[in-house]
Amino acid sequence: MKIFRKTAYSDLGAVMEIVNAAKAYMKRSGIDQWQDGYPSEQNYLNDIENGISYVVEEDGEIIALSAVNLEYESYYDNIVEGTWLTDWKYGAIHRIAVKENLKGKNIGGFIVNNAVRICLENGIRALRCDTHEDNLSMQRMLTKNGFKRCGIVFIKNKTLRRVAFERILGL
Repeated sequence: MKIFRKTAYSDLGAVMEIVNAAKAYMKRSGIDQWQDGYPSEQNYLNDIENGISYVVEEDGEIIALSAVNLEYESYYDNIVEGTWLTDWKYGAIHRIAVKENLKGKNIGGFIVNNAVRICLENGIRALRCDTHEDNLSMQRMLTKNGFKRCGIVFIKNKTLRRVAFERILGL
């Protein structure tokens, strides 16, 4: 049985193992995402401290992770080549990673469903996400789980181009 829970500091080793494997996978796949030191252990420590880091645990093993942020994110203010579906308060899901041997088993969908639950429990009815243009598996997962491609946003001081997605919740 899979459990979605907040990340504990003691989970950091398992989290970084999954993240480093995801970085290696993206490099092998020619995806220029997570290749510049981000996300780092410090990013996950900050997420844990801020209460936005989550893991998926199955049979006592951490098999996936993500961040679910319910706070405003300024780089979502400017979207080009499209428009957001809503102008509502939104949640954002970031840094999704799944153990490599478990890809394709809809664990991403499990993460999204829990992010939706967290948003709805907090009165938020929109969920956003962004990913690299070459990260087609993430784009497929988002589309499969009810997200619509909305346009392009720029992150990291407006230097990195990302495909932006949004899902309207609870309608």
